[in-house]
Amino acid sequence: MSEAPEQRLPWRGLALGLVLIPPTTLFGVYAYIVAQATLWGQTSLLRGPVFLLFGLVLVNLLVKKVKARLGLTEQDLLLFYTIQCVATALSGIGWSQFLVPALGSAKYYATNENNMQRFWEHIPNGWWIHDKDVIQALYRGHSTLYDAGNWAAVWRPCLHWGIFMVLLAVAALCVGQLLREQWVARERLTFPLAYLPIEMSRDGGSRALWTNRLLWAGFALAAFIDCVNALHFLVPSVPEITVKPINGLKIDAAFTTRPLTGLKPFVFAFYPFMIGIGFLLTTDVSFSCWAWYLLIKVVSLLGVQFAWCDNPLQTGGFPYLPEQSVGAFMALAALAVWRSRGDILSSFRPGGQVNRVALGGLFGSLGLIGWLVWRQGLPAWTGVAWLAVYMVYSIGCARIVSETGSGWTWSPRLNPHDVLLRMPGAPSLNPRQATVFAWLMPFDMDFRDNVLPQQLQGMRLLPDDAGRGRPLLWGLLLAIIIGVAAALWAHLHVYFQYGIDSALTRRWPAQVGRQPFDVLVNQLKGQAPGPYSLGGVGFGAAMLLALVALRTHILAWPLHPIGYALALTPSLDYLWMPFLVAWAIKSMVLRWGGMKLYRQLMPFFLGLILGDYVVPLLWALYGTLTSQQMYLSFPH
Repeated sequence: MSEAPEQRLPWRGLALGLVLIPPTTLFGVYAYIVAQATLWGQTSLLRGPVFLLFGLVLVNLLVKKVKARLGLTEQDLLLFYTIQCVATALSGIGWSQFLVPALGSAKYYATNENNMQRFWEHIPNGWWIHDKDVIQALYRGHSTLYDAGNWAAVWRPCLHWGIFMVLLAVAALCVGQLLREQWVARERLTFPLAYLPIEMSRDGGSRALWTNRLLWAGFALAAFIDCVNALHFLVPSVPEITVKPINGLKIDAAFTTRPLTGLKPFVFAFYPFMIGIGFLLTTDVSFSCWAWYLLIKVVSLLGVQFAWCDNPLQTGGFPYLPEQSVGAFMALAALAVWRSRGDILSSFRPGGQVNRVALGGLFGSLGLIGWLVWRQGLPAWTGVAWLAVYMVYSIGCARIVSETGSGWTWSPRLNPHDVLLRMPGAPSLNPRQATVFAWLMPFDMDFRDNVLPQQLQGMRLLPDDAGRGRPLLWGLLLAIIIGVAAALWAHLHVYFQYGIDSALTRRWPAQVGRQPFDVLVNQLKGQAPGPYSLGGVGFGAAMLLALVALRTHILAWPLHPIGYALALTPSLDYLWMPFLVAWAIKSMVLRWGGMKLYRQLMPFFLGLILGDYVVPLLWALYGTLTSQQMYLSFPH
């Protein structure tokens, strides 16, 4: 019997993905920060990479029609897409988009009232921009990164934090490698966000998909909604098709009396792309997402009704929602590690070379991060604990995305800083230690662009990479290095020209950039927020483990534990209704037509996703070229 031909390295997809990182990153940063015409990142299914893959597949179909051998393969396209996803995440929130506005905030926003000057002496020299003229240029704009003085002031902080971000992303990559076999091969998680790129890339662009009328019907429906709303944004006299939680869909505006205030936030939304994703889920998962959300709202309502709390989203009071969320994420991470223990232990056995490298890379990168902050004065326990909680949240987000495809995935409301600083009995930090610790906050305030879900999705798209896993792993490693460098460059390039604190750029990244130092000022004044409930954390962990046990032993148990973990975060505030709509549609389809009808209708819902991504990006191109702010189809 002849051996199967060896699969070639998808080098063209690798090269194309890496080469396009700088220009696509610059466009994404400019289009969001300056033109305010689109979201390039922030969503679990990233808009920028999907749009790029769509364009590349169309070009590839034309090339293959001329000469088939010149066309890109399915592996080329999927590796290109994965590289772009990783690079896009690294340019987003929780990475460079939060870090760059923080580089000079401690000096730019310092006043006699907030007294930020008191901790300047505690900031390591290589961590921030302290030249007053350069700070003014960065925050006011009308300058350039390529001025000798500006460049001299920013290269050291960029080098330091660039290394930090590379190490953090490499640690996530190593975690993904240790989890991939369990999640992809054994548990066979659905990875619903992988459906669209797989179908788009199949055979380098399958005519069966692109000639399917249902695909284009779904595309046309989403495109019609987006075009009408884009025209309404530009010309208000054009009627609007309301799908976002504004105007009539923001029903919680009427909740002004107790106990209805306990339901806030509570809105309706009908995003086409999220209905499309929800249709791809199993009905028990989609049902659990919206059902858990409404159950938690009922508990919140009761909490206010019986005066157990004024705001259910606050810590330290019933129903302990932020604390429950922390516990649920800890349980998700603990289960993931426990179920993957065989792969982790295989690192110490013959033949476990890949996992051995991953385990060594994980401890090596985390150890270097810990050393970088320890040598500047942060206590070792604080650095280790922060890294542990950060990885717990990353694994929790990755698990949620891999099972639910949640289009907007948040972490618990208590970020890792809150978990450590507000832990009952936690030792206080002196001014030097607190200042160093505050500089980690840009990376843990928001996990929507966390890189681990994108890395694991790439491992699902290219499951075994010709039997060794190396093309994907090398591609991801290169994407991390180039992506971090491109992200820092793009943000500095844009901000020196337009200004972080100016009327020409989006305001909230600048506000987030100063937030670590506002928190630090309050902390040093002794005004840190109160502690949270360890009992609530324990209840959340126990609840999730109990739901896992119920699901394991009772086949008809309707509530999936992943829905509980997701519903405790802000993720479903805008997405619970699309999950409900998708569940209702799929339930009826399966009841009336079975799996055959479901498979026949799947292209329509893939078209909903694709249309709701491609058409707003086309409007964004117009808005970017004309410097015109455009309608955002998601989220507000």
